[in-house]
Amino acid sequence: PTISVEVLFWLKGRLGFPDEGRATLDVSIAPGDTVGDVLALLASERPAFAEHVFDASRGVPYEHVVVLLNRRAVELQGGMAAALADGDELLLMPGFAGGQSL
Repeated sequence: PTISVEVLFWLKGRLGFPDEGRATLDVSIAPGDTVGDVLALLASERPAFAEHVFDASRGVPYEHVVVLLNRRAVELQGGMAAALADGDELLLMPGFAGGQSL
């Protein structure tokens, strides 16, 4: 089974992907693997991923990273313990904030 992990916006450059085009990784998973398992694996294989995306010592993404599982907030699907299945998509993007002061 395989899932895809796509990285968006300025986070792509931090991970060494070109600015243009899609930044997608195909990751093989085992039965029972979770979102946290995949992020920890990527952090162990890629130093930039550990530096900018996933804090393996705490088992969570850094607060400036938003993780979506199949286009839905991962927190609404079990967080880092959310089980993965063949064909799932993880989307990683920088957090966003802002708006207008009233």
